[in-house]
Formats: sequence, structure tokens, C-alpha cells
Amino acid sequence: MEKRVKILSVIPMRTQVVFPDTTVAFDVGRGVSLAAVERASANDKYVFVTRQADPDKEFPEGEDLALVGTVCVIRQATKLPGDRMRVFVAGEYRAAARTFRMEDGYIYAVTEELFSIHGDPSLEEAYFRTAKEMVKDIVSGEARNAKELDSALTGVTDPDAYVNICTHYLRLKDMSASQAFEIIQCVFDFYDDWNTDIVEAVNQMDYQQVIDESWHIFHNPVLLLDANYKALAMSAQYGEDDIGEEWKHLSEYGYLSAAGFGCLRDASLSREGGWTDGVVMIHGENGPLGMNWMNVPLVDGGTLLGWLNVLEFERKFNTGDVQLLTHLLPPSAAANFR
Repeated sequence: MEKRVKILSVIPMRTQVVFPDTTVAFDVGRGVSLAAVERASANDKYVFVTRQADPDKEFPEGEDLALVGTVCVIRQATKLPGDRMRVFVAGEYRAAARTFRMEDGYIYAVTEELFSIHGDPSLEEAYFRTAKEMVKDIVSGEARNAKELDSALTGVTDPDAYVNICTHYLRLKDMSASQAFEIIQCVFDFYDDWNTDIVEAVNQMDYQQVIDESWHIFHNPVLLLDANYKALAMSAQYGEDDIGEEWKHLSEYGYLSAAGFGCLRDASLSREGGWTDGVVMIHGENGPLGMNWMNVPLVDGGTLLGWLNVLEFERKFNTGDVQLLTHLLPPSAAANFR
């Protein structure tokens, strides 16, 4: 995708930050800002909004401005008494200013779009899910902005947009940049440590540790079966009577019931008669399993070695669960279960 490059007038903000995917209203009264709004009409109402380093500086210049800001579209500009104006802008995308220049009473910048940097999709989905759970907890205790944030996040599935909207509505606490980065790094460290522990447990064939570590990510019951449907390990967080009849049968007898393994086997066989490659979704709410299951047949050289299963009990499955299950036990790991 080609980056968008635009020459835009600049509105310097004293304290406020405008994020992409948000709509913001603010008043402008300084000559440099009023001129920028007027000039925007020649650029399809696009304007570059960024912060100035010193909020008390009345006449900021290029060196006073942050290089990274947001390209916005002016939705409405209303004149106010006293040579002031109320401006409504919609944040379009994040951009960096290559250079700032002063011309005819306004600052303009050559802006270049900034793209988000993405990593492992499965881990990114896990980060996203963790972020949503954290926001849910925060909103439950933040009465002032809870309804607005909840409404703004409705239907948002893009992680970048989700973060932008949350950052717009939530002020968690005053902290330095280093403190904020430490918090973010803790989240990444958690998943890196989890991945390391999982790989080590698989290599050591410590089945119970694989399952115990998996629960911290899925927050649903996890179950490892051998090729004969014998339980090698089950999530220790749940008791015999906590989940359903099939889980109770597993806890009591150590094997799936006849109806249970028939359902698992039939769902995992391909049309060619071999075992399905990858994650299988089993819609079992009305069947012998009693709820939806997600499993991966562990196959090595065409031989079935076992099954890794996640049960939809505490929360609904999503695409991140499928990616994580694939990431958890790639095909190369199946041989460790012989």
C-alpha cells in the first residue's frame, strides 16, 4: 500500500491530542490556527493536527511542534464571538511531518502517512483480546465515560481503531512515557514468557503443564487426549461437576464417552478419509458434547497421535482462539506426543 503524502496547514494544539478514528470539537482563536482552518478549504478540508511542546507559547513555530500527529478532515467550522471559531474534526490517519514552514500567517507541513507495525497475527489477536478485557474492567469503574466509550466501541473489530478510541476516551492516570511503555512491555513479556513455557513443556512432553499454561490464554477448559480418547491432561481449574456430563465422564473414567469420541472422530475426518489438517470447530451444543469444541488432531506421518481440545464454556470462541491453537501446537510438535 502506498503512503499518502499531503501538504497541509497545521493546527497546533496546546494540550489536546486528536487520534485517528475519533471525532473531536475544539475552539481556536490564535491567528495561526484560524489561518490554518481557512487554508484547509483549499485541501478538501484536510488539516494536520499536532501538539506543541510548550502549551504556554502563544506563537509556536515548526521547532515547537511534535512531528507525529493526525491528518483530520474538518467536518464543521462555526464562528464564535470574539474572533474565535469552534471546529469539529474527524481523525483520518496518523502521519509524520517531514518539515514545517510558515507562510501567509499559517504553518504548513509536508505530511507522510504512518502505517501500523504488525507482528504474529495469533499473538496480536491475543493482545487484542487482553486489551478488551482490561477495558471492560476499566469501564465498569469509570462511570463518567462508560456509556460514551461503550457506544463508540460497538462494532469495532480493528485493533488499531480500538486503541485509538480507547485512548481518546480514557485517562487512566498521569504517568511518564517510560512508565507507560513499561506497562505495554509487561503485556508483551507475558505472552513471550507464555510461548517459551509452552515450547519447553511440549519438548519435555509435560502434558499437564501444556494444558495449565494454555488456560491462561484461552480462559476456557483445555483438554489433551491420546489417540484412544484417553485424557492425558485436563484444565485443573475445573472440578468434576463444573462443566457438563462429558467433562464429568472424563474426570471419573479417564476417557471420552462412546458418543463423545464418535462425535470427535466424525468431525475430524476429511472427505478423503484422512484426518483434517488444522483446527476443527465442532458445534456440539445440542449433541453429546454439550457445548462447542475446538480441536486439533495431532497427526504425524498420517498416524493419529491425539487431540488437543478447547471447550467453549466461560467465553465465546473467536478467530484469535483458532490462530492461538494453531500457534500452540504446530504440525512439527505432533511427533512429541508419540
